[in-house]
Amino acid sequence: MKLSGRAAVVAVLVVAVAAVVAVAGVVIAAVSGQDGPPDPRGRWAGGGEVVELLGDGTLGEVAVSPSICSSSAGPADGPPRSVRGTWRAGSFSDAGTGVYVTFDDLRGDGRSCTTYLQFVKVGAAYRLGANARDEPARFVRSTPAGVPAG
Repeated sequence: MKLSGRAAVVAVLVVAVAAVVAVAGVVIAAVSGQDGPPDPRGRWAGGGEVVELLGDGTLGEVAVSPSICSSSAGPADGPPRSVRGTWRAGSFSDAGTGVYVTFDDLRGDGRSCTTYLQFVKVGAAYRLGANARDEPARFVRSTPAGVPAG
């Protein structure tokens, strides 16, 4: 079977597009695979603070300073407090992948506060950081998703 000039060009273009799509699929799979941020569920701790992200979107063990919801720490922040709250996975346009965490009554004024904890890769491991001033990111996973903390 002989193809006309136009048909041959179309066939070559179809094969080329298919090859590009296949290569792009492999690259996307490699980038979004094992090297991406981990499942956020689990216990994250650091510097005397703890945030446990449960599979149902609620918080388990929590001990955080009220400054976690501020862009700058202040002397009135006080020691870490234990509160209830919720979380959801998400992303922030200029910060990448992480989780939005809402702490109920963290400051003791009856209001909740929501903060974004961003995944930061340090060496081979991911940490969660509260904001730009949180260097290095404060939370290190101490118990992976699905493993009881006790």
